[in-house]
Amino acid sequence: MSLNKKNKEIEAEKSIIELAYLKAQINPHFILNTLNTIYSFILKGSEKASDAVLLYSQVIRYIFDKIETNFVPLQEEIDYINNYIDLQILRFTDTLNIEFEIKGNVEDHKIAPLTFISFIENSFQYGISNHYPSTISIQIEALDDSIRFTTKNRKYKKNDFQYIGKNIGIKNTRRKLNLIYPEKHKLSIKETDDSFYLDLIIFNTSYKQK
Repeated sequence: MSLNKKNKEIEAEKSIIELAYLKAQINPHFILNTLNTIYSFILKGSEKASDAVLLYSQVIRYIFDKIETNFVPLQEEIDYINNYIDLQILRFTDTLNIEFEIKGNVEDHKIAPLTFISFIENSFQYGISNHYPSTISIQIEALDDSIRFTTKNRKYKKNDFQYIGKNIGIKNTRRKLNLIYPEKHKLSIKETDDSFYLDLIIFNTSYKQK
């Protein structure tokens, strides 16, 4: 019994360390690409440069401020996603169309910070074309005691190396969900040759829950 208890304590400690590692991951491509975009705006003397710097600082500040936080109000996460989307819109062409819809009473819910961002990054990374109109649909719906998050986008052809990166990101996010919301979430991904759809439901998110 003593050995079994010790093994459980070791597994719990390993989970804590693994979760801390997963929380600490920041997409380097996003950081480098955004800095390159800001630099190009500055060289061109574009008025977008100051807007991009402000949005970038808000996004990075949120990441570092909330990385050690277990849960935040859902509205804070939505504000962060809005800043991220606005920053990405500055980076891409006028052919990009973003549909970001919020439904329900978000004030009554809490969420683990940065839960959705890997999936949103995935939509931007693989759902945008420089040659064709691109639409990315993102929806967050606050239900009675759960949050439903969905994304939908067209999938443009990428090379094998980029797909490896995408699979790692989704794998890490799946693991993070299992650690934070064990048996309290349902994730469904439907992928075809030219489209990608994700549906995530997280249960027991209301402040009314203990």
